[in-house]
Amino acid sequence: MKKLLVIGTVFPEPASSAAGTKMMQWLSFFQRNNYQIAYASTSPESEFSADLSPFVSEQKVIKVNDDAFSDFILSYTPDIVLYDRFMVEEQFGWRVREVLPSAVHLLETQDLHFLRESRLKNSSFLNQTTKREIASVLRCDLSFIISGFEYDFLLDNFPFLDGKLFYFPLCYEGNEASSIPVSGRKGFCFIGNFLHEPNRQASLFIKKIWKEIRRELPDVDFHLYGAYPNQQILQLENKKEGFFVHGRAASVAEVFSKHKVLLAPLLSGAGLKGKLLEAMQLGIVSVTTPIGSEGIGNAENWNGKVVEKEELTAAATELYRDDSGYEIYQQNGYEILKEKFNISQFEKPVSESIETILKDVNHWRQKHYLSEILNHHRQQSVRYLSKWITSKQTDNN
Repeated sequence: MKKLLVIGTVFPEPASSAAGTKMMQWLSFFQRNNYQIAYASTSPESEFSADLSPFVSEQKVIKVNDDAFSDFILSYTPDIVLYDRFMVEEQFGWRVREVLPSAVHLLETQDLHFLRESRLKNSSFLNQTTKREIASVLRCDLSFIISGFEYDFLLDNFPFLDGKLFYFPLCYEGNEASSIPVSGRKGFCFIGNFLHEPNRQASLFIKKIWKEIRRELPDVDFHLYGAYPNQQILQLENKKEGFFVHGRAASVAEVFSKHKVLLAPLLSGAGLKGKLLEAMQLGIVSVTTPIGSEGIGNAENWNGKVVEKEELTAAATELYRDDSGYEIYQQNGYEILKEKFNISQFEKPVSESIETILKDVNHWRQKHYLSEILNHHRQQSVRYLSKWITSKQTDNN
């Protein structure tokens, strides 16, 4: 039986973020392909971590700059190491290469961090994070890109990555068509992990436009949900204005089944927006921005409306009032999921791509020799710094 080691900064929390959902999909994928799986994280489990016992044979908390990690991977001897985001590969990739030079390195990017950073700062995408993230993609044997837009963006701007990328989005085995009619739904909602800056930004923008929406819809309330709200988010609540802050939701399905419109004014960010895909799956219509719909669909076939931020107030009000078009918008969402995000479309191609590398990893790396050069220099520069830090930590103890 082949072995997989997944390394992340946290154990997956699928109820907290789309990134957690994606990692659970990876575990399911490798389990279906008969891998023995171990999961290592630099943080301990939280009360919100998923139960990994049906998928993994071992869970381990690891440390950066710790020789014990090298001992662990030498003992476990994985055939494949899957890194959850490029920062993890930066921290642990060199040790894996040193101990197990034939292990296959896969990178789950989740989103393009450099693109998200440039949008938040309204600056060029050619920043320091770009250098780090692209270098990590190059070092790995194959990197998985969650958004079709970002896949094309990378190849357009960094053509030397051709052959190193694979498009594998968040996937759904089928929609869960809602049996709740529009007459049984009430209010706007937004949901998101508030450790993620674009979600905080969107929540503040909703607060800014809410009074104007409420003037048009005086009997309608707004409900804000999400994991890890800080004081800034909690203080947005104003019950007299019909603006409610609930914090973490027990179930996304429960939230999306009782509310009428998902108001998602995403002004920055990258990757796929899991909340918008789940909205389609669970039958709630949405109003969002081009950044929100990026990699999913467009204004013509959306399950609601896609508009620029200046048009959000009017679009939200119009969509909320459009009961007659509700089922049409719902159907648009179901069709998008069926055509573009069905797991059956990706299962075989992803499996075949990984098996191709496993069969002859040396041949694969010779085809992508630039990666070998980069790994050589990375290995020398990071290896000795990390060992120096490890030595200092040992002396201090």
